[in-house]
Amino acid sequence: MLEKNKEFLNIIELIKRKRDIGWVTIEIKPLEGNSNDKEVLKKNVIELGFIYKDKEDFLKKINREKAYNIFRYLIRYDIAYDTEIFSKDEKLSKMFFNFVKNARYYSNSTWNKPKHSENYKPNNFGLHTWNPLIESTFDSGIIIFTDNDFIIAWFEDEE
Repeated sequence: MLEKNKEFLNIIELIKRKRDIGWVTIEIKPLEGNSNDKEVLKKNVIELGFIYKDKEDFLKKINREKAYNIFRYLIRYDIAYDTEIFSKDEKLSKMFFNFVKNARYYSNSTWNKPKHSENYKPNNFGLHTWNPLIESTFDSGIIIFTDNDFIIAWFEDEE
Protein backbone atom coordinates (compact mmCIF):
# COMPACT_ATOMS: atom_id res chain seq x y z
CA MET A 1 0.00 0.00 0.00
CA LEU A 2 1.58 3.18 -1.25
CA GLU A 3 -0.15 5.49 1.21
CA LYS A 4 2.31 4.23 3.88
CA ASN A 5 5.43 4.13 1.72
CA LYS A 6 7.66 6.98 2.96
CA GLU A 7 9.81 7.05 -0.18
CA PHE A 8 6.77 7.39 -2.44
CA LEU A 9 5.25 10.05 -0.17
CA ASN A 10 8.54 12.01 -0.27
CA ILE A 11 8.48 11.94 -4.08
CA ILE A 12 4.93 13.30 -4.03
CA GLU A 13 5.91 16.13 -1.67
CA LEU A 14 8.88 17.03 -3.86
CA ILE A 15 6.65 17.17 -6.95
CA LYS A 16 4.23 19.48 -5.13
CA ARG A 17 7.08 21.78 -4.08
CA LYS A 18 8.75 21.90 -7.49
CA ARG A 19 5.56 22.56 -9.48
CA ASP A 20 4.95 25.83 -7.70
CA ILE A 21 2.41 27.29 -10.15
CA GLY A 22 -1.28 26.44 -10.07
CA TRP A 23 -2.56 23.64 -7.87
CA VAL A 24 -1.41 20.05 -7.54
CA THR A 25 -3.47 17.29 -5.97
CA ILE A 26 -1.85 13.91 -5.50
CA GLU A 27 -3.86 11.59 -3.29
CA ILE A 28 -3.57 7.88 -2.53
CA LYS A 29 -6.48 5.82 -1.24
CA PRO A 30 -6.48 2.09 -0.50
CA LEU A 31 -8.71 -0.03 -2.71
CA GLU A 32 -11.42 -1.78 -0.76
CA GLY A 33 -13.07 -5.03 -1.82
CA ASN A 34 -13.80 -5.97 -5.40
CA SER A 35 -15.18 -2.64 -6.63
CA ASN A 36 -14.82 -1.91 -10.30
CA ASP A 37 -12.80 1.06 -11.53
CA LYS A 38 -15.86 3.19 -12.30
CA GLU A 39 -17.32 2.81 -8.79
CA VAL A 40 -14.00 3.57 -7.09
CA LEU A 41 -13.39 6.50 -9.38
CA LYS A 42 -16.78 8.05 -8.70
CA LYS A 43 -16.49 7.62 -4.92
CA ASN A 44 -12.98 9.09 -4.68
CA VAL A 45 -13.45 11.93 -7.15
CA ILE A 46 -16.56 13.09 -5.29
CA GLU A 47 -14.81 12.77 -1.90
CA LEU A 48 -12.05 15.07 -3.19
CA GLY A 49 -14.63 17.67 -4.19
CA PHE A 50 -14.03 17.21 -7.90
CA ILE A 51 -16.72 17.00 -10.58
CA TYR A 52 -17.83 13.53 -11.60
CA LYS A 53 -19.78 13.04 -14.81
CA ASP A 54 -21.38 9.67 -15.42
CA LYS A 55 -20.48 9.54 -19.11
CA GLU A 56 -18.59 6.81 -20.92
CA ASP A 57 -15.96 9.12 -22.40
CA PHE A 58 -15.49 11.26 -19.28
CA LEU A 59 -12.24 9.51 -18.39
CA LYS A 60 -10.32 7.61 -21.01
CA LYS A 61 -8.28 4.51 -20.31
CA ILE A 62 -4.71 5.08 -21.46
CA ASN A 63 -1.55 3.00 -21.55
CA ARG A 64 1.42 3.37 -19.21
CA GLU A 65 3.56 5.25 -21.74
CA LYS A 66 0.88 7.87 -22.36
CA ALA A 67 0.22 8.20 -18.61
CA TYR A 68 3.93 8.73 -18.03
CA ASN A 69 4.16 11.37 -20.76
CA ILE A 70 1.09 13.23 -19.48
CA PHE A 71 2.45 13.18 -15.93
CA ARG A 72 5.88 14.34 -17.05
CA TYR A 73 4.40 17.18 -19.10
CA LEU A 74 2.19 18.34 -16.23
CA ILE A 75 5.11 18.47 -13.82
CA ARG A 76 7.22 20.42 -16.28
CA TYR A 77 4.79 22.88 -17.86
CA ASP A 78 2.03 25.29 -16.95
CA ILE A 79 -1.07 24.05 -18.81
CA ALA A 80 -2.40 27.53 -19.61
CA TYR A 81 0.69 28.96 -21.30
CA ASP A 82 3.01 25.98 -21.87
CA THR A 83 5.69 27.78 -19.90
CA GLU A 84 8.36 25.65 -18.30
CA ILE A 85 8.09 25.40 -14.53
CA PHE A 86 10.55 22.67 -13.66
CA SER A 87 13.12 21.17 -16.02
CA LYS A 88 14.11 18.15 -13.90
CA ASP A 89 10.78 16.46 -14.57
CA GLU A 90 12.14 13.23 -16.05
CA LYS A 91 13.88 12.04 -12.88
CA LEU A 92 10.84 12.68 -10.68
CA SER A 93 8.49 11.11 -13.21
CA LYS A 94 10.61 7.96 -13.40
CA MET A 95 10.80 7.74 -9.61
CA PHE A 96 7.02 8.14 -9.30
CA PHE A 97 6.27 5.59 -12.03
CA ASN A 98 8.64 3.01 -10.53
CA PHE A 99 6.01 2.63 -7.79
CA VAL A 100 3.00 2.20 -10.08
CA LYS A 101 3.87 -0.79 -12.24
CA ASN A 102 1.21 -3.25 -13.41
CA ALA A 103 -1.47 -0.61 -13.12
CA ARG A 104 -4.45 0.75 -15.03
CA TYR A 105 -4.33 4.40 -16.07
CA TYR A 106 -6.99 6.99 -16.94
CA SER A 107 -7.02 10.65 -17.95
CA ASN A 108 -9.65 13.29 -18.66
CA SER A 109 -7.75 14.65 -21.62
CA THR A 110 -6.46 13.80 -25.04
CA TRP A 111 -2.97 14.75 -26.03
CA ASN A 112 -1.48 15.08 -29.45
CA LYS A 113 1.74 15.94 -31.14
CA PRO A 114 1.26 19.53 -32.30
CA LYS A 115 1.81 20.25 -35.98
CA HIS A 116 4.22 22.99 -34.98
CA SER A 117 5.78 23.65 -31.64
CA GLU A 118 8.18 26.37 -30.65
CA ASN A 119 8.94 24.75 -27.31
CA TYR A 120 10.36 21.32 -26.69
CA LYS A 121 7.97 19.15 -24.77
CA PRO A 122 8.38 15.48 -23.82
CA ASN A 123 7.53 13.58 -27.01
CA ASN A 124 6.15 16.86 -28.43
CA PHE A 125 3.03 16.39 -26.35
CA GLY A 126 0.35 19.06 -26.24
CA LEU A 127 -3.02 19.20 -24.54
CA HIS A 128 -5.72 18.81 -27.17
CA THR A 129 -9.10 18.38 -25.44
CA TRP A 130 -10.27 17.68 -21.90
CA ASN A 131 -13.36 17.09 -19.77
CA PRO A 132 -13.04 19.28 -16.66
CA LEU A 133 -12.75 17.45 -13.38
CA ILE A 134 -12.56 20.68 -11.39
CA GLU A 135 -13.63 24.31 -11.79
CA SER A 136 -10.25 25.69 -12.90
CA THR A 137 -9.72 27.08 -16.38
CA PHE A 138 -7.35 24.23 -17.22
CA ASP A 139 -7.06 20.86 -15.53
CA SER A 140 -5.57 17.54 -16.42
CA GLY A 141 -3.98 14.59 -14.77
CA ILE A 142 -3.88 10.87 -14.42
CA ILE A 143 -5.74 8.39 -12.30
CA ILE A 144 -3.97 5.16 -11.46
CA PHE A 145 -5.28 1.87 -10.15
CA THR A 146 -2.66 -0.51 -8.76
CA ASP A 147 -3.58 -3.84 -7.17
CA ASN A 148 -3.97 -2.08 -3.81
CA ASP A 149 -4.30 1.66 -4.42
CA PHE A 150 -6.29 4.39 -6.14
CA ILE A 151 -3.99 7.32 -6.99
CA ILE A 152 -5.00 10.63 -8.48
CA ALA A 153 -2.40 13.10 -9.72
CA TRP A 154 -4.23 16.24 -10.82
CA PHE A 155 -2.93 19.60 -11.99
CA GLU A 156 -4.85 22.89 -12.28
CA ASP A 157 -3.83 26.15 -13.88
CA GLU A 158 -5.55 29.49 -14.54
CA GLU A 159 -5.03 32.09 -17.21
